Amino acid sequence: MRSSWIRQYSQRIKMPGVSGRMLCGIAIPVGVVLIWEIAVVVCVAVGVKSTAFIVIPKPSTILNAVRILITDPVTIKGVAVTLFSASLGFSLGILLSVILGTLLGLSRRASLLFEPTLNFFRVLPVALYVPIALAVVGSDLRLPILLSGLVSTLYGIIPVIRAVRDYDDEKWRFLNARVDSHVTLLLRFVIPEIAGSLHTSVSIAATLSLGVTVVSEMLLQNLGGIGSLVIAAKEASQYSNLWAFTAILGICGFCFCYFLNLIWHLVFPWVNSRSKK
Repeated sequence: MRSSWIRQYSQRIKMPGVSGRMLCGIAIPVGVVLIWEIAVVVCVAVGVKSTAFIVIPKPSTILNAVRILITDPVTIKGVAVTLFSASLGFSLGILLSVILGTLLGLSRRASLLFEPTLNFFRVLPVALYVPIALAVVGSDLRLPILLSGLVSTLYGIIPVIRAVRDYDDEKWRFLNARVDSHVTLLLRFVIPEIAGSLHTSVSIAATLSLGVTVVSEMLLQNLGGIGSLVIAAKEASQYSNLWAFTAILGICGFCFCYFLNLIWHLVFPWVNSRSKK
């Protein structure tokens, strides 16, 4: 009786639309920021003294620092360096993963032989790639590009290998007789069928490529990216700038992933339409 009542009640509940979900998603961070601001103001007003208010300043102070830093040529150059390194490495990595994944996927023995090794390196912490990359290219601008490309390759190659390897043999022979090249066959028929998993892997690779780029810039401050600016602010005890650079990095990451999704749907419009069916 109780379970039937719960079932009837749950059926009456309507899920919010797109605008409602967006408002719900915005309401939580806005609420956290407001509580953060009010808590700091109240604590300072009642005479609470703590170094935490210096290390973690008010959101309004951070916002003011962001407003100043986004017009600073040094910040603009740092953001440009970081996005260039992450974008170039990511693009080269995805291109390499598609080429190598297709070649390995065409041979079942080769794919089964190399896939465990690729999975092993895929699950390793990204920080472990840094000393390897340092030994290969040294401490210059090629380091974040190499790290970004390596992460993108490892996360993009597995879905391509499995898609080509597990593609239906009869369908493959049927389409291969009617399609001009294997590249067209892969782009027009194989990729749309694995749109969900491939897009997810590519999105993860994009996020990790930006993250590993910033980490490498933090370790080697001579690279001049936004990661170097974060460490410089930390060493100078400029905590409002530290939080501001973190906010700017978050905005860059959001724009980077949004631009990637936009390019994905422009290049593969049929993928988006088929995945909705």
